Amino acid sequence: MPSSRGQGHSRGHNSFLEEFLRQHPEQIQTQTQTERQVSPSSLLYVQTDVTVEYYSESLHPGLQALRRIDHVFANVGIRPTSNLLEEVSEEHPGKGEWEEILAPPELRIINLNLLGVINTIRLGVYYLRRSCRRHGHGDSNRNTNTSALQSLVLTAPASSFQIFSAADYTVAKHGVLGILRGLVDDLQARAQSQTDGGARVRLNAIVPSWTATGIVPRDVLAAIGVAVQEPEVVARSVVMLFNDGRRHGEVLYSWGGEYAEIT
Repeated sequence: MPSSRGQGHSRGHNSFLEEFLRQHPEQIQTQTQTERQVSPSSLLYVQTDVTVEYYSESLHPGLQALRRIDHVFANVGIRPTSNLLEEVSEEHPGKGEWEEILAPPELRIINLNLLGVINTIRLGVYYLRRSCRRHGHGDSNRNTNTSALQSLVLTAPASSFQIFSAADYTVAKHGVLGILRGLVDDLQARAQSQTDGGARVRLNAIVPSWTATGIVPRDVLAAIGVAVQEPEVVARSVVMLFNDGRRHGEVLYSWGGEYAEIT
């Protein structure tokens, strides 16, 4: 589960998912011929930067330590910083003198929260397909839980489908939901063809409402009357999407400890 590097990054869903799996290792389904014990000590943390080309190197330590990749959780995200309309000027060479012109918009949040997810999906699909072919978890059982291995789960919070006054963040998160809707049929078609030897990679998303991750202080949310759910609620939705091989192209919304599927 790659993490992001950058200012404003708070203790998000990755950390709580890791804690949940450490406390509940039995929640991880194993799909080997002989049941193997999943040890919390097998979780490996590698700090990386998902916005740069050499990001692909971040998976190598995991491959070397665990020899396979079963799931990818694309949970990239930092706080909004721009509404994209700020009138910021910069100097530009004019005719014989420097003049001020409107500067380009600040796109750092979009680069991280959207392009970082695209980088993660591209890399994740590549290695998940390789693991699927290598370990024989193909498409023959795609209607049952026995095909649970090889999946991606994206985080696209409620701002991905609601009006939310943080333009750069909201644009990026709407894009994350668009990625899922744009790729789900292609992934299914490739699984049904012989292109990848029957390798099947599932793609789903979680859409958590306000959650106690630290991005927005709990007391601030309480002061404006917003219900805050515990991070374990989100962690359970991720694990459920990991384990249920019937789920592909689904968006799972969580609010106040309850879940609903969004179409």
